[in-house]
Amino acid sequence: MPRRPLVRASWVIGGLLALAVAGCLTNDDGGAAPRTASGPTGFSLPPRPSTAPLPPGCSANRTAVAHVPGAVIVASEVGTLPVPCVSKTGSVSREPTIGITAKGTVFHYPAMVGDNTKPSGVAVSTDRGATWKRVLPNVAGQPTHLVSTDPYLFVDPVTSRVFADDLNVPNCSMFSWSDDEGATWSHSYSGCMETDHQTIFTGRPVTSTTQGYPNIVYRCAINAVALAGASTMSTCQRSLDGGRIWLPPGQPAFVTPTGKLPTICDGALGHGASDGKGSIYLPKGQCGEPLLAISDDEGMTWRRTTVARNGIRGHEAGVGVDPRGNIYYTWVASDGLPYLSVSRDKGATWSAPLMVAAPGVTHAVFPELIVGGEGKIAFVYMGRQPDTSPTTYEAFLAVSYDALSDAPTIFSATVNDPATDAFRVGNCCGGIQDFIDVRIGPDGTPWGAFVDDCLGPGTQCQEAQEVLDTHREGAAGWFWGAPSLWDPEDPNGWYPGTT
Repeated sequence: MPRRPLVRASWVIGGLLALAVAGCLTNDDGGAAPRTASGPTGFSLPPRPSTAPLPPGCSANRTAVAHVPGAVIVASEVGTLPVPCVSKTGSVSREPTIGITAKGTVFHYPAMVGDNTKPSGVAVSTDRGATWKRVLPNVAGQPTHLVSTDPYLFVDPVTSRVFADDLNVPNCSMFSWSDDEGATWSHSYSGCMETDHQTIFTGRPVTSTTQGYPNIVYRCAINAVALAGASTMSTCQRSLDGGRIWLPPGQPAFVTPTGKLPTICDGALGHGASDGKGSIYLPKGQCGEPLLAISDDEGMTWRRTTVARNGIRGHEAGVGVDPRGNIYYTWVASDGLPYLSVSRDKGATWSAPLMVAAPGVTHAVFPELIVGGEGKIAFVYMGRQPDTSPTTYEAFLAVSYDALSDAPTIFSATVNDPATDAFRVGNCCGGIQDFIDVRIGPDGTPWGAFVDDCLGPGTQCQEAQEVLDTHREGAAGWFWGAPSLWDPEDPNGWYPGTT
């Protein structure tokens, strides 16, 4: 199917951008120093109707800021900028993931009854976050996810099947799925050859024949001991029947390089993804480098690529692939700021890293990314902006519609209002724990999964008690008034179509 070419704006700030990309526009503590560029706007957004009502949870007095890499602010019409919105789920949450079905129903996971030792369920909203209900996967009314040491949710955008996975015994997870938006559930055990820090996603079959479900379900996690910090291996299992039976892993996606031993470089992964041809992608930070593993044969074999040489903090990184096969990768580099790089040749080479933090951000954690149409991306992270006393971290959501440009325009905002509702006070981010998430709804709206780890007004919150803390709440953030992230010829998404 032919694709429309990207609309790109003309630029008159090339010299300034070159300095920004080279890292010259930074302040003393590594944060990006905001600059204002003169001249025309970057990527132009269409105006939204002035009579459109503002949905509940949206900030009437705040909009996203338009900027280009290096935290360079560009001029833009205030009336066209996206408006950040946030909704609290009413349930305790941690390591949140999010998914949206074809009907627009939003699932935020986990929705915990109490701490990690209590039953866990899913927060469900059918009215764009205006209200939420907690649904517990169950058998005959009895909850099946009795404890949650590592939670993960994925909604297959092809079928709208909801998958929920909770590590609840030493090497196995309770794995549940629903085909009726959480009304009823089926169950199995997953991951019994893997352990901690799982990621669940689906992809079209390449060499196998599926049974009773059109897509292959992948579960990738650390292997070779149970804890991320001690693991030397990351592997992927797959299910050909929608999650009932899991096949053994193929070749490990990652192992600690022999030259790094006896140092253990962490087996934890970022969120996995697939493309329209069935290739699968696993991002991770390992031994201080942003890495990507790619498999074209359902995880049986892998090839690995180093995305950049500016380092990485932690194990989290985000990856996505557009309908034309362009790969987008985001990570937090050694300077503590988020970066974006693109590969147009299946990961063989990568563009120069672009620093994509919002103006004023001095430190970031938990980057995740999702891709819609060609050049259209959304990403999230927790960011410090600016240094304050006490230190606070906010939930950032950003979109770009020309991410293939050498200087893409980025629209960034905190979904929470830092002046009235900090999401984390102190070092980031104990109660949130390992990651956050971002997905695109069928109408092209980006949705982020966050945790408010500072309940109460402003910064008046108690310190987290880490794993067993219940003084935190799940939160979903999205943009109102932003154009769709899907291509015009695929208004409800392309995944995983043909190219």
